[in-house]
Amino acid sequence: MRGNKNNFLILIIALFISMLSASTLYAYQLEIDYFDDITKDTVTRNGIYKRVILYIKAAPEVLSKVQSVTYHLDENFYQPQVTVRSKDNAFQLELNTLNHIPVTADIYFKDGKITKLDQYVLLGTRRQRQESSYKVHMRHVILKTPDETKNETEYELDLLIDAPENDLKQIDHVDYYFSEPSPNKMVKIDKGTPDFKYHIKTSQQIIVQGYAYFKDGSVIQMIGFLYFKYY
Repeated sequence: MRGNKNNFLILIIALFISMLSASTLYAYQLEIDYFDDITKDTVTRNGIYKRVILYIKAAPEVLSKVQSVTYHLDENFYQPQVTVRSKDNAFQLELNTLNHIPVTADIYFKDGKITKLDQYVLLGTRRQRQESSYKVHMRHVILKTPDETKNETEYELDLLIDAPENDLKQIDHVDYYFSEPSPNKMVKIDKGTPDFKYHIKTSQQIIVQGYAYFKDGSVIQMIGFLYFKYY
C-alpha cells in the first residue's frame, strides 16, 4: 500500500515538473546584457548620444529555443517597443541614447512560452569597440530654403538612409518617427523606395528617430536632427 502511495507521489511530482513552463526554467539561464560602442558617440547640440547594443546572453542551446525578443524602452524613444527576430547575433538591438535607460524584454519561445527580463543600462560602464553588422546611417539633404522676400518659412528636404548597396538591399522597411512640430508622428517607408527617401516640408527644426528593420530580423535605431544647414 505504501508503495502505491509513493508511486502516486512520484507521479504527482513528475507531473508538476512537466507543467513548469519553459519560461520559468529558462529565466535563470538568460539575461539582457549590453555594451556601448566607444567608436560611435554622436555629438549634438542636445548632448552626446552613446551607441548602445542590447543582446540576450545565454547558452547557444537556450538561444536556439527563442523565437523573438521584444524590448521595452523608456519614453525618450519614439518607438519604445521593438521586436527583434535575429538569433544569429543574440537578438541584438542597436540604440542611441543620451542617458542611462531601464530596459525590459519579453522572450518568446518557439513552444509558445514567454518569460520577462529586466536590465538597467549604465552608460560608460561596459565600453568596447564593436563593428555593426550593417553600416547604415540616416541623413538629410536640403532641397529648398525659404525665400524671405516672398515671406516663405518652410524648408524642403529629403530624409534618407545612407548605406552600402548590399546593406540597403537587406533592409525590409524603415520607420521614421518625428518630434513636434512635425504633422506626421510616424511614417513607414518600404523597400521599393530608393534609399528609403521621405520628403519633408517644415519651418522648424525636428528630431527624427529611424528604425531600420532588416530581412534577417535585425533592428538598428538611428537618431537624426534636421538642422537647417547643408551636410
